[in-house]
Amino acid sequence: MKSACIALAGALALTTALCATGCGAERAAAPAAPQAGDSQLHDGPLTDYVPAAGLRWLAVARLDDLAKSKELAPSLELLFPKQRVDAFRDGSGIDLRDTPEAMAAGFDYATVYAARTDQVAIVEEKFAIRLTTEPKITSPYPLLRTITGIVGSKPETLLTFDQRWALVSVGSRTPIKVATLFAAKRLKKTVPALSGAALSELPDSLHAAPLRIYAPGPFQGEWARGAAGILASATALGVAVEPAPGQTLWVTIHVAGAWTDIDDKSRLAAAWAQLAADPLGRLLSLDDPAEAPEFFATPELLSLKVRLRAPPLAQGLRAAVVAEVDEIFGLKKNSDSESDFKKLDPKNAN
Repeated sequence: MKSACIALAGALALTTALCATGCGAERAAAPAAPQAGDSQLHDGPLTDYVPAAGLRWLAVARLDDLAKSKELAPSLELLFPKQRVDAFRDGSGIDLRDTPEAMAAGFDYATVYAARTDQVAIVEEKFAIRLTTEPKITSPYPLLRTITGIVGSKPETLLTFDQRWALVSVGSRTPIKVATLFAAKRLKKTVPALSGAALSELPDSLHAAPLRIYAPGPFQGEWARGAAGILASATALGVAVEPAPGQTLWVTIHVAGAWTDIDDKSRLAAAWAQLAADPLGRLLSLDDPAEAPEFFATPELLSLKVRLRAPPLAQGLRAAVVAEVDEIFGLKKNSDSESDFKKLDPKNAN
């Protein structure tokens, strides 16, 4: 369960970096004219272009839905100050507050960022300017374009689909090749992430949340030891975050596997209690929820649902991931050890 909580914290930071295509000029290129071949391409959710094979984690968000919540605005501002989001918009061509769908996915060989946007031409221009090598531009299919080059010492490739979405792979070009073939409907045996053997075991209701995190099993190392050992037997983990009345959030965690209802439900409750009492849980105020957690169990799924107070959760998340957010925006890291949960826990203050 601790691993799931860390995944939630990291995913909230990652949403600020979705489709991080860099800085460039302010002048926008003219939108591309519609082309033939549109009906031959697949235009689905961004998760349809991510392969299940090799996936380590996946974060998906409807950022515009979260930004519209007036009650959550102060907490979101704490995590993502306006000046930073404005700077990201000016540098990348994407305003995260108006993004209807955004995604980040991790593989051993690459990290993928994507966003649905009708400002693809601007994104392409700014991406090309950011490259330190001459950009290589191709159009493997009508309406699809790729731009490849080096940023620093890492290869990066941008794939765009008309005025619909942009996808960046940092590291290997393999995710770009797979996404291109998914869009062209050329893959018959390879399945997208949410249709894979692991993540397909999670409930469909999870996919409707405005912020959700997925991790397919099998889990090893620290992950396998998480949740009192429950994750060692799990096939998939899913976390959903949704606005709740007042300045609160519903957080639902699903763990897929083969379970015995009574014993594993009790283990899940014990794991949550242990997490809420440790430094990370206290930092995120899990020990003081707006509404006590409920636990559910079926032979295929263990679940918990808890309502958390957004302001202290945001404060804790900011402390836990501030270094990552600063790095994403190219800001200088705080010299203090802000990831030291024990020092940051307000309940330890004298």
